[in-house]
Amino acid sequence: MSPAKAEPIESVSASNRTMSNSETKKLLAALEANWQAEIEGFNTYSALAKEETDPHRRNALRGLAAAEKQHADLWAGRIRELGGPEPSYAGDPSGQADSLANRIGGADLALRRLEIDEARDIAKYGKQLKTLGDQSSVAILQEVIADEREHYQTLGNLIRSRGALSGFGLVIFYGLSQPAACECPISRAATNSSIAA
Repeated sequence: MSPAKAEPIESVSASNRTMSNSETKKLLAALEANWQAEIEGFNTYSALAKEETDPHRRNALRGLAAAEKQHADLWAGRIRELGGPEPSYAGDPSGQADSLANRIGGADLALRRLEIDEARDIAKYGKQLKTLGDQSSVAILQEVIADEREHYQTLGNLIRSRGALSGFGLVIFYGLSQPAACECPISRAATNSSIAA
């Protein structure tokens, strides 16, 4: 389902009032950040799919990549409708797939990190529902949020299909994750002693 084409934001907003240049710039910056995040997700899932040996998991990762690309296309289309510049990806060609944490922890750890990222995206987009003030962008957000929830569930299923992370995998995962992202069930003392051993 794709959102209905709306008039440019400079003319009409969700509340039928003209937006200022600063409001338009703020909206375009938010949409550009959304586009960057979706392209990074596309690149990450694509790179992980290339490395995946299990055909079921590889197809699931390709499906996630395709959905992220579709989201990016929606954001790019809205940016164009608003008269903004064509977005240009500023991240790594493999997204987050080659990050240190993912290289050390392997595919299962990468999927857990992506599951957390999907949850963050859902929360970020949920906040934008209240703040963007642009009906067409909100319609895109509603579609993307529903898809991101499905991605979260898909990642959870992929993780469970391989079993739980080992104790060492958990140490690596929580040791290299940002502290605000999650609470580690393993105490810092246990983590430090496990690494030292």
